[in-house]
Amino acid sequence: MRRVERTYLDTFDWRVHASGHVLEVASSGDAMELVWRDLGGTANAKRTVDSIPCFVWDLPPGRLRQQLERVVEMRALLPIVRTASTARSFAILDKEEKTLLRLELRRERLAAPPKGAVSRTWTRLHFMPVRGYDGTLKRALSALDQMSGPEPLTADPSRVYLLTADVSPGDYTGKPSYRISPSERTDVAAKRILDSLLEIMQANEAGIRDDIDSEFLHDFRVAVRRTRSMLTQVKRIFPQPRTQRFRREFAWLGQRSGAARDMDVYLLAYDDYRDRLPVALREHLAPMKAFLSRHKAEEYARLIRVLDSRRYRRLVADWRRFLQTDPSRKSTVKHAAEPIEIVA
Repeated sequence: MRRVERTYLDTFDWRVHASGHVLEVASSGDAMELVWRDLGGTANAKRTVDSIPCFVWDLPPGRLRQQLERVVEMRALLPIVRTASTARSFAILDKEEKTLLRLELRRERLAAPPKGAVSRTWTRLHFMPVRGYDGTLKRALSALDQMSGPEPLTADPSRVYLLTADVSPGDYTGKPSYRISPSERTDVAAKRILDSLLEIMQANEAGIRDDIDSEFLHDFRVAVRRTRSMLTQVKRIFPQPRTQRFRREFAWLGQRSGAARDMDVYLLAYDDYRDRLPVALREHLAPMKAFLSRHKAEEYARLIRVLDSRRYRRLVADWRRFLQTDPSRKSTVKHAAEPIEIVA
């Protein structure tokens, strides 16, 4: 009997899930294997690893890294859910003791179930066909179908674990999500859009503080920039005195977060620039990377002080209060009560 722990990985914005794949790390004893597979269970690429990678570039060049790079890009790989299981292996042999079919019986549970959740264990029988013996697999599956009790999987196990762990795939996206009716009042629709941008900003704060990857700050700044654009370009919707201060404050926030983003961009491009040099010269760029990394740490520290400041907290609180306040039914602002289809 083997004991296996599986860690399912994805990015903060669910790029693995959106691609229709599963990225899992299976650990048994001292062995650890990273598997990139589709939802049907077919492994597209796998390799032995010493530890769970944080980024694609932590992996050596090869098929697995190449396939992951196209999906994950620069985002960090985060543990989404973990399971613990026991596994027993069996084999069907012919008269000459040749292996015709391999089977594995797994009993699996969440390694850290949500607080208050009912503990649950899944028992599954996995078939691992041997090339050239498809007939044995078909007969085994046919025999299993005749039994009462066993049921074929209707969803990938990873999806079942996420559901049980109360994790919602796709619960974050860097693109604002909202539905607007063409007849909706312009000020109401605008507030809904701006509120979704505020949600994106706040969803990325923790990742910025922990410096998980560069895209947390990127998405934060994009939301700030879009907020500024709406306040500047969509005029005569909100009372001017109310929005004047917000325009000024969001401009301040964009300015104060710019230097940290610049450092991220420089470091993301570093490997590309280095690889353009002759091999003999590449090592001489190492001090430049150290310089950029040091300045990035300094700029992130400054940015975190901004996020901790009374000014920023007051901005967020006042902005949320403004967005959640229902507009006046008889607004005197020219375009406020007009349908969005006319103003947009």
